[in-house]
Amino acid sequence: MTQRVLGILRLNDSDIALDAAHLIEVIRLETPLSPRPLAPRWSLGTLLWRGSPVPAIDLGRLLELDPSTGPREAGELMAIIEYRGGRFGMRISHIRDLVSVDPEQLHTLKNAAGDADALTPQLLEHPDFDSAIYVLDLEALFALEGMVSVHVEADRQRTNAATVKENTHSDRRWLVVDCDDTRLALDVGAVREVATCGPIDSPMIDLPAYLGNVTLRGATLPLFDPRALIGQPARQTPPSHLAVLDSDHGRVALAVDRVATLTGSDQPAPLPVSPSAGYASAVSALVPAADEGKDALAIDHHELFGNLNVNALARLHTRLDTEARQAREQRDWQRFAFVHFRCSGDYVTTLDQLEAVDSAPTDYQKSSHPAGPFLGAWRRQDRSVSLVDLRALLGIDSSHPANHVLVVETGDGLVGFLVDYLRRIEYVEAPRESFTIRWRGDAVDGASPEPSPVKAAKRLISVGEGDKRQVMALLCLQTLAKRLSEAGSTA
Repeated sequence: MTQRVLGILRLNDSDIALDAAHLIEVIRLETPLSPRPLAPRWSLGTLLWRGSPVPAIDLGRLLELDPSTGPREAGELMAIIEYRGGRFGMRISHIRDLVSVDPEQLHTLKNAAGDADALTPQLLEHPDFDSAIYVLDLEALFALEGMVSVHVEADRQRTNAATVKENTHSDRRWLVVDCDDTRLALDVGAVREVATCGPIDSPMIDLPAYLGNVTLRGATLPLFDPRALIGQPARQTPPSHLAVLDSDHGRVALAVDRVATLTGSDQPAPLPVSPSAGYASAVSALVPAADEGKDALAIDHHELFGNLNVNALARLHTRLDTEARQAREQRDWQRFAFVHFRCSGDYVTTLDQLEAVDSAPTDYQKSSHPAGPFLGAWRRQDRSVSLVDLRALLGIDSSHPANHVLVVETGDGLVGFLVDYLRRIEYVEAPRESFTIRWRGDAVDGASPEPSPVKAAKRLISVGEGDKRQVMALLCLQTLAKRLSEAGSTA
């Protein structure tokens, strides 16, 4: 399974993801930008980066996530992007994370015509985030009228002719992270991802800098305190994040607090560290500050994995995870997918219940029976969809416009349920037999009256084992759609 490494960029109150391979550096503007003539509103002008001009855009304004107008001031953060031989800058609030994702975590968005949305054609569903994240399509961005970039190769040739690299660190890109009051620079090539740190299990054995084990998407990783690994006093507080480093020996996690920035490969060469500084051999250099005025200690991951304890625990956990995975594969496991959506309150259904998820239509044929549950008919990809406002059906406020429609196939046609918005899609890996229905709303005994369509669609289920078992209240939209259709046909 091919994983993608995505950089998560914060834009005001929203997050946007893009391929980390194209994210070169994050810098802070030292001077205002030079405006570009006859440019669109989302063009910010041109900045100077390493002595070269780079056109800059405001992605928040382009995606209508930022209502502001006018020039941006010095002090703003810019992400430097390289794509297909072109380079440009993109205003951001900060770089949030680097994450590794499987193809199943990316969901394609389509409009009413069935075409993928151009600039943000996919949604990223990741357990570290409480909402889905839009993925930026750089190809579509470059195709926009008014989008410009500078040619990279000519600029690199000019730079290479004037500069001879004497330090082997100078061609690296660094992910700069904070660990308490220590700033560290990690080689991007060795960083698998940065993730929220969950519960830490107590150490199996007492080893220097070993904090215990963490679980990341089913894999157990040894967690180390990087401060203690480089000869500094151990951290005193639990970390909020962990940086996962990859090697031929396995993976380990470093306890960190936040991602500070990303530096480029053509920044000033890192400076050597004096032996008298007292750092361990894993500290290979000092990376000059690219943001917030604080230099970072460069960590040599090869030297880090040369540490006997780090190497041994990385190998041990790789073997244990392999054995555990093989044991799981001998059982009949299934990947359950649950769709979380909002209708004033939070609701859940299963992904296999849905034919499609789309933007809520505003243009449809109104029903001739306004008192019934069906609002009217909507044409989607040459099929008719009967629309129901699920919020009104649940007896909650439906005065504001819906954002999404959940489309269900009944066997006799399509029914679309209007909801406030889709929140996220959650995947649960669990044994097939662990999925059980504890209560059904459509269970009827002789003394009970026939349940309403909404009650009949409710389920209480459990899935998973042990401390990973989840109990959920589901709304079975297929059952609801069929009962509403049957009631409508007999009315």
